[in-house]
Amino acid sequence: MIPLSRMSSLALAFFLAAASVGAEEGFVPVFNGKDLQGWDGDPRFWTVRDGVIRGETTLQALPTGNTFLIWRGGVLKDFELKLQVRIQNGNSGVQYRSRDEGKWVVSGYQAEVENKPGKSGFLYEELGRKHLAQVGETVEVQADGKPRVVGGLMRRATLVLQGYYRAREWNEYRIVARGNRLEHWVNGVQTVEVTDQDPARRALAGLLALQLHSGPPMLVEFKELQIKNLAGSEQAGVARPGSGGGVRSSGACEEEGALGRRRLTRAQPWRAAGRSGESGGWEIAWPARTNPWHQGLCSAIFSACAGPAVRHFPTPNQPHFL
Repeated sequence: MIPLSRMSSLALAFFLAAASVGAEEGFVPVFNGKDLQGWDGDPRFWTVRDGVIRGETTLQALPTGNTFLIWRGGVLKDFELKLQVRIQNGNSGVQYRSRDEGKWVVSGYQAEVENKPGKSGFLYEELGRKHLAQVGETVEVQADGKPRVVGGLMRRATLVLQGYYRAREWNEYRIVARGNRLEHWVNGVQTVEVTDQDPARRALAGLLALQLHSGPPMLVEFKELQIKNLAGSEQAGVARPGSGGGVRSSGACEEEGALGRRRLTRAQPWRAAGRSGESGGWEIAWPARTNPWHQGLCSAIFSACAGPAVRHFPTPNQPHFL
């Protein structure tokens, strides 16, 4: 695991790297192509070889449950993610806006990666509401958490016949999240479009992670991972590092800065926070001296750990993100 004290310098290096990779499109690389700097996962399963992140399980080393490689460089909000993925067997996925459950386990939205025809690119919620949208569907998740198909992008059988996904070969995934609207694309073909109207369980901010599924031995590879903040969003995609913020693998939140260090778990909220019965989330009251940027960073971290947050700011200023 990368220590929190190094997080600011690592994240800064990732952002500076944008000048040479993908800068013309505004994308920032989150994998340096050399090692797992800035990433956190079980070293028994995750390595880098030939510029590629490899997640591999064997008969000699099998996880007891799903395990994840977590990016520690920031908290995703409104963003566009591009990456290349190749899976030989088994089941994997790309987690986004997810929560850290500890011990390299996360919960939240997942773009499915699987070689079975018509499976790659559907939307699943890990440790949550499970299947939210199948390939080819336009879905509205209702306030009670139940998905309702409201339209179709293209029939799944047609997509399979057209070869939208290439089994055991490199495939380009693109994930777009803006507010409560989510899109998945595979090799330039949109696979799902979802509007999540469930205020208690949807996620508007959280972590990026890569999945290794439990079960028989498997191998999945990732490369060319890049994130772009969406211009024009009220609060753009990756929470700015610095001021000492981070999400710990223990499932707790820790924040260091002008207010000193405070720690929070879902069972033990901050003194300045109280349970909000109306939203099912949390309500945060900030001291008046806290600057808006610091509020925004801490709120994003809080949301990643505790779920959707209801935020009340003492000033009209909105939190600032990169």
